[in-house]
Amino acid sequence: MSATHEMQLVNTLASGAEEWFCPSCRRRILMQWPPQYELVVLERGDETVTHAGGKGGLSIVRTEMPATPTVPQPLAQPSGPGPEDSRWLREIGIAWDDEAGPDSGSAA
Repeated sequence: MSATHEMQLVNTLASGAEEWFCPSCRRRILMQWPPQYELVVLERGDETVTHAGGKGGLSIVRTEMPATPTVPQPLAQPSGPGPEDSRWLREIGIAWDDEAGPDSGSAA
Protein backbone atom coordinates (compact mmCIF):
# COMPACT_ATOMS: atom_id res chain seq x y z
CA MET A 1 0.00 0.00 0.00
CA SER A 2 1.32 3.44 -0.91
CA ALA A 3 1.94 6.22 1.56
CA THR A 4 -0.80 8.77 2.20
CA HIS A 5 -0.33 12.48 2.80
CA GLU A 6 -3.03 14.51 4.54
CA MET A 7 -3.98 17.70 2.72
CA GLN A 8 -5.28 20.73 4.61
CA LEU A 9 -7.80 23.34 3.48
CA VAL A 10 -5.94 26.67 3.65
CA ASN A 11 -8.15 29.13 1.78
CA THR A 12 -11.53 29.54 0.10
CA LEU A 13 -11.60 32.00 -2.79
CA ALA A 14 -14.48 34.36 -3.59
CA SER A 15 -15.42 32.03 -6.48
CA GLY A 16 -15.93 29.18 -3.99
CA ALA A 17 -12.80 27.35 -5.15
CA GLU A 18 -10.78 25.90 -2.29
CA GLU A 19 -7.01 25.91 -1.95
CA TRP A 20 -5.59 22.73 -0.40
CA PHE A 21 -2.00 22.22 0.81
CA CYS A 22 0.04 19.14 1.73
CA PRO A 23 2.59 20.04 4.43
CA SER A 24 4.52 16.80 3.80
CA CYS A 25 5.44 17.40 0.13
CA ARG A 26 4.15 20.95 -0.47
CA ARG A 27 1.52 19.87 -3.04
CA ARG A 28 -1.02 22.68 -3.66
CA ILE A 29 -4.29 22.38 -5.54
CA LEU A 30 -7.38 24.47 -6.23
CA MET A 31 -10.62 22.46 -6.02
CA GLN A 32 -13.90 23.72 -7.44
CA TRP A 33 -16.80 21.51 -6.38
CA PRO A 34 -19.74 20.51 -8.61
CA PRO A 35 -21.65 21.47 -10.54
CA GLN A 36 -18.56 23.02 -12.22
CA TYR A 37 -16.04 20.51 -10.82
CA GLU A 38 -12.46 21.45 -11.58
CA LEU A 39 -9.10 20.58 -10.10
CA VAL A 40 -6.03 22.71 -10.80
CA VAL A 41 -2.60 21.57 -9.57
CA LEU A 42 -0.60 24.62 -8.47
CA GLU A 43 2.43 22.70 -7.09
CA ARG A 44 2.88 19.02 -7.95
CA GLY A 45 4.52 17.86 -4.74
CA ASP A 46 5.04 14.08 -4.47
CA GLU A 47 2.82 12.51 -7.14
CA THR A 48 3.78 8.96 -6.10
CA VAL A 49 1.72 9.08 -2.90
CA THR A 50 -2.03 9.22 -2.29
CA HIS A 51 -3.31 12.56 -1.05
CA ALA A 52 -6.36 12.73 1.22
CA GLY A 53 -8.22 15.47 3.02
CA GLY A 54 -11.59 16.46 4.30
CA LYS A 55 -13.84 19.03 5.89
CA GLY A 56 -17.23 19.03 7.57
CA GLY A 57 -17.50 15.23 7.55
CA LEU A 58 -16.61 14.97 3.85
CA SER A 59 -13.35 13.28 2.98
CA ILE A 60 -11.62 13.09 -0.38
CA VAL A 61 -8.90 10.61 -1.16
CA ARG A 62 -8.31 10.98 -4.87
CA THR A 63 -7.21 14.35 -6.18
CA GLU A 64 -6.75 13.41 -9.84
CA MET A 65 -9.59 13.51 -12.38
CA PRO A 66 -10.09 10.43 -14.57
CA ALA A 67 -8.99 10.78 -18.20
CA THR A 68 -12.57 10.32 -19.38
CA PRO A 69 -15.01 11.72 -16.82
CA THR A 70 -18.27 9.90 -16.45
CA VAL A 71 -21.46 11.86 -17.00
CA PRO A 72 -24.26 10.87 -14.63
CA GLN A 73 -27.42 9.79 -16.39
CA PRO A 74 -30.78 11.07 -15.15
CA LEU A 75 -32.88 8.59 -13.24
CA ALA A 76 -35.83 7.18 -15.14
CA GLN A 77 -38.95 9.08 -14.13
CA PRO A 78 -42.42 7.60 -14.40
CA SER A 79 -44.52 9.35 -17.04
CA GLY A 80 -47.42 10.01 -14.70
CA PRO A 81 -48.50 9.74 -11.09
CA GLY A 82 -48.39 6.40 -9.31
CA PRO A 83 -51.56 4.63 -8.12
CA GLU A 84 -51.65 6.44 -4.76
CA ASP A 85 -51.16 9.83 -6.39
CA SER A 86 -53.85 9.08 -9.01
CA ARG A 87 -56.31 8.19 -6.23
CA TRP A 88 -55.45 11.39 -4.35
CA LEU A 89 -55.90 13.49 -7.52
CA ARG A 90 -59.37 11.96 -8.08
CA GLU A 91 -60.29 12.60 -4.41
CA ILE A 92 -59.55 16.32 -4.79
CA GLY A 93 -61.44 16.56 -8.08
CA ILE A 94 -58.68 16.36 -10.66
CA ALA A 95 -59.26 13.87 -13.47
CA TRP A 96 -55.93 12.53 -14.74
CA ASP A 97 -55.36 10.67 -17.96
CA ASP A 98 -52.08 8.74 -17.55
CA GLU A 99 -51.24 9.37 -21.22
CA ALA A 100 -52.08 13.08 -21.52
CA GLY A 101 -51.90 14.41 -17.97
CA PRO A 102 -54.65 16.43 -16.28
CA ASP A 103 -57.97 16.48 -18.08
CA SER A 104 -58.40 20.04 -19.33
CA GLY A 105 -62.18 19.77 -19.02
CA SER A 106 -62.29 19.29 -15.23
CA ALA A 107 -62.19 22.03 -12.62
CA ALA A 108 -61.09 21.62 -9.05
